Amino acid sequence: LRHLRRPRRRPACDPLRRKMGIVFGKIGVECAAHDVLRQLAPNAQLRRYHQSVVVETPCTGAVNSKANSDAFGRLAKYIGVFGKANNEGKSSIAMTAPVINTGGGGEQVAMTAPVVNAAGKMAFVLPSKYKTVEEAPTPVDPLVTVRQVPERDTAVLTFYGTATDHAISKRAAELAGVLLNEGIPPLHPPASEGGLPTYEVLRYNPPFTIPFLRTNEVLMEVPRQ
Repeated sequence: LRHLRRPRRRPACDPLRRKMGIVFGKIGVECAAHDVLRQLAPNAQLRRYHQSVVVETPCTGAVNSKANSDAFGRLAKYIGVFGKANNEGKSSIAMTAPVINTGGGGEQVAMTAPVVNAAGKMAFVLPSKYKTVEEAPTPVDPLVTVRQVPERDTAVLTFYGTATDHAISKRAAELAGVLLNEGIPPLHPPASEGGLPTYEVLRYNPPFTIPFLRTNEVLMEVPRQ
């Protein structure tokens, strides 16, 4: 009789291993699509972000405030993180990265004070399969809206650790300095002398990722390069 070899068993997908990777800073979800145009500094790039669809909600207050947590909760319910999705089709949507806070910049503030999103928003970028607003599930919560974001050129500075308001302010000022040295004007300049250009905060990891292993970025829009 011919010797029969038992087929090798493929290793089962290990959810615990995946989760441990996320704990140690691995970004295990789809990220907003972009092309790197050039490196501005060791931790800063010029990027061209592709057209995308985002779901967003008002978010005023400091990055780590209760208002921020409430905004995250509204968006998480829309995509179905906590169970049945809070949209008209009850359609669950995959989580992506980063979580985006807008509204930073404007008046000059002391480095010891937090930057406040006076008229800010929080947004999730929807998976790339959603090409238009019409393709995305309609929100049920009146505070949640879906919006098309056109292709745009940006300057982005990456930093690691906990995205405190102090750290964000410091990195935004650093990115503004990089743009100044490169002779690239921000698309949305400071609202007053001594202030910072308008910027966005991008956070890539969930709260249970070890703090010093978290990836964060500040982003400023720039003219077409």
